[in-house]
Amino acid sequence: MDYPMLQPWIEYKTDQYSFEIKEDICRITAYGFYQADKILFVPDGCEELIMSWGFGGKYYARPDKTARTWLEPPAKCTGLCGIRLEPGFTVNMNGDEAEEISSRLASVKSQSEARGMLLGATLPFIEKKYSAPVWEDMTGMVYETRGRCAVAELAAKFGYTARHVGNLFREGAGCPPKTFCRFVRFHNALREMIRCHERENSQFIESLSYADQAHFQREFKEFTGMTPRRFAKEIL
Repeated sequence: MDYPMLQPWIEYKTDQYSFEIKEDICRITAYGFYQADKILFVPDGCEELIMSWGFGGKYYARPDKTARTWLEPPAKCTGLCGIRLEPGFTVNMNGDEAEEISSRLASVKSQSEARGMLLGATLPFIEKKYSAPVWEDMTGMVYETRGRCAVAELAAKFGYTARHVGNLFREGAGCPPKTFCRFVRFHNALREMIRCHERENSQFIESLSYADQAHFQREFKEFTGMTPRRFAKEIL
């Protein structure tokens, strides 16, 4: 299944960024990179944990998974590493446990070592946030339709009330199902922009169920803090 688990949008040199995907407990993306002045996390309902590694002091953060988040890591740390979990899972650790992992990362020498250490250290703390087995089927339907399914369709498909569907998504992804569908649709739009960045926005907006260009631009600015044109110029 094609989970919308794009890496964070980072002001970095692309040849210095690396990641790997594991599926031991759930689908996990582990990544590492060298220093960045600031990091933009585009919301997608995925749980995220990011820490510094190497020289420069300890740093860790848990970005908001349902709202645009900017982080400004310490200026002198060697690099950063993180893990991203599919919606419905969380890293259940306290501050002391996170501090201990952060201390171990201070002696790491490379980004691959950092992401491997962080992944191994956090695996014992990964837990399910949802209780209903149908959750995976529901999110699967959202992914397969690229976010183009209504709450009523989910309720009818799985035999629940719209209210119960809403409760399942709030428990698993931390947001209502309509918001989660918006995340999935938007990340698919980002994929299209990356793969075909020479195309005009109007060429793929309709296929992604945006009402018009104004609708797409409003949502783009909400999730990234910038216009599609600026994103294409500065990020792509």
